[in-house]
Amino acid sequence: MYHPVVHGPNDDPEPPPSADPSIEFEEPPQTPTYNPKRLNSLSTGKVTSWMKGHKRTAIIVPVVLVLMIVLLVGIFSHVLDGSEGSPTTPSPVEVTEAPTECDKNWEHFKKSCYKMGYNSSWYNAETNCTSYKAHLSSILDDAEKQFVLDMKFNDLSYPDDDSSRIWVGGMAIFLGNIRRITWSDESKFTDSNNPKKFHNDTCSSDLCCLKLRTNKKNDLWYLGNCTGEILPYVCKKPANKKT
Repeated sequence: MYHPVVHGPNDDPEPPPSADPSIEFEEPPQTPTYNPKRLNSLSTGKVTSWMKGHKRTAIIVPVVLVLMIVLLVGIFSHVLDGSEGSPTTPSPVEVTEAPTECDKNWEHFKKSCYKMGYNSSWYNAETNCTSYKAHLSSILDDAEKQFVLDMKFNDLSYPDDDSSRIWVGGMAIFLGNIRRITWSDESKFTDSNNPKKFHNDTCSSDLCCLKLRTNKKNDLWYLGNCTGEILPYVCKKPANKKT
């Protein structure tokens, strides 16, 4: 029968078994020793390097800004001074009309051609003009009226007196107290070409034709008999484009 051995309080415990010399124990890793001087030197080096890089940047940026300002000031000064080579507003393109010309024995004025005819009633004069692909002349402004008068002044076939008149392309239609004026070439009447006053010397019907007195002292509009009065006349047609 097994009896356990009980040690008394004064008995020495058995020594622990001796360690096996073949077993190696690793030493626990050592905790890094805190060295304030080394840490301070490392931090100072990084900060110094960072400061050097930013110092170069701080110098370059203002220089670039100054150069840009100088360049912009130079550009605006050229624009304000209007110096050569500066941008300018392009000039509007001028549109030139094609030159025109008239057939032989026709006189040219602006965009129309004119020809004198002789000894016809108003109706026969209009018929003669249409054979030239023209009409009795409309008078659209004072400049054209003066041109037609000058044609008659330069013609020595007729005397320059108070009785000298020529047919032009106007017709006056009277409907009661209403008078309507039309041009045979269908030009429109406006304030600048509508005769305000007429002298009626030979027309007694509701249809009268327009004639222009060619006295150099003054020019007056007259209403005449479209079939019974024989006068010189002026034809008018559009000018031809030069080829």
